[in-house]
Amino acid sequence: MFRALGLLIFSITAAAQPSIECSTVRLDAPGKPLYELPTFDQGNLPLCEVHATALAIDSARFYDNGNRTSRPVTSPIALAARTAARAGFAKLQGPTIETYLKNISIVGVCDHDEMTKQLLSSPALDSCSELQEFADSLGQKRAPKSSTNTSCGFMSQGMKEADPVKILSALTGTGPTAREVQRKFDEMCARNFYQPQMSKPVMNHHFNKPFKPGSAEERDRYRSLGVSIDAALDAAKPVPPIIRYCSRFLRNSKYPAGIDPETAGITNCTLTDADGGGHGRHASVIVGRKPSVDGNGCMYLIRNSYGTTCNDYDKKWECDKTRGGLPCPAGQTCGGQVWVDKASLIQNLQDVIYVNAK
Repeated sequence: MFRALGLLIFSITAAAQPSIECSTVRLDAPGKPLYELPTFDQGNLPLCEVHATALAIDSARFYDNGNRTSRPVTSPIALAARTAARAGFAKLQGPTIETYLKNISIVGVCDHDEMTKQLLSSPALDSCSELQEFADSLGQKRAPKSSTNTSCGFMSQGMKEADPVKILSALTGTGPTAREVQRKFDEMCARNFYQPQMSKPVMNHHFNKPFKPGSAEERDRYRSLGVSIDAALDAAKPVPPIIRYCSRFLRNSKYPAGIDPETAGITNCTLTDADGGGHGRHASVIVGRKPSVDGNGCMYLIRNSYGTTCNDYDKKWECDKTRGGLPCPAGQTCGGQVWVDKASLIQNLQDVIYVNAK
C-alpha cells in the first residue's frame, strides 16, 4: 500500500512574513520532483487547471520513493474525463483545481503514456484538422491523409478552443456526453491505475479580497502571495505552487495588471488579437526561483501547459530552454518554461495552491 499523501491548499495570512533572501530553487533539477515529469501541451483544449493539478499531484507523490518511473505519470485528460461527470459537470473544463484535488483519491491516477497510446490509436484522428491538432498536443505530429481534411466543428462557438467532450467522444467512439466519456476512460484506465489515499484538503481563498491601489491591503496582498509561493518552494519536501492568474502579461508585458482591485478577481484579464490571442484566465505551476539580474528582487520560473516553445511570450521574459538548469540533452526538446519578475506575476495573480507531501 502506498503511503498516504496530505493535500494542503495553502493560503498565508496577513501575519506571515516575507522571504528575506531570494535563493535559487529548481524543482525541475536532477533529483527533484519535476525533473522526469513532462511539459504538457493542452493544445486547443481549455484544460489548464487539470494540467497544472496533474503536475502538482505527481510532485507530491515523488516523495514516496523518489522514483517516478516506477509509477504512472498522471494523465490530465483522464483526470478531467473521470472527474467531471462524477462531480456533476457536463463539460470537462467545469471542475476547478479544488474539485480535482477533492476527487483524486476516488478517481485515482491513470498513466499518461498509456492514455496517449490508446487515444492516438483512434482511426478518427485522420478525419479532421481539430483532432490532428489534439494529436499534435500529445507530441505526435501527424500528416493529413487527405487534402480535404477540414474542421469537424469541435470548436466552442466564438472561441479558439475545442470542446473536450466532443473531441474525446470522437476519439473513443462513445456517446456525446461527459458521463459516457468518463465511463470509457474508466475502462481505458483499468490496466494501469494507481489510487492514492489523500486527506481532505483545506481551502481558504484569503487573497480573493478587494483592495485599494497603493493601500496597506495591496502591500499585504503582494507580500502574502509571495510568501505562499516561497513556502511551497522552500518546504522540507518542496513542491510546485499552482498559480491561477491572468496570462496576458506573458504575451504583452506592457499590460501587466490583470487583477481587478475592486474584486481581486481576474476580471481585467481579456486577450485581444494584438496580444496574440489564446487564453487569458489561466493556471500553471511555478517550478523555480532565482534572484533578478540586478539582485534587487526575485524571478519565478513558470512551467506553462502550452508545449515546449516560448514563441508566444513577450521578449522581455527569459525563456528557459535547459533541463533543470543544465544543458538540454542531445535529441531532446527542452523549453516551455519562462522566467518572470515577481512584481509582474503578482499583479496578475489571483491565488496560490499547492499539494503538500507528507
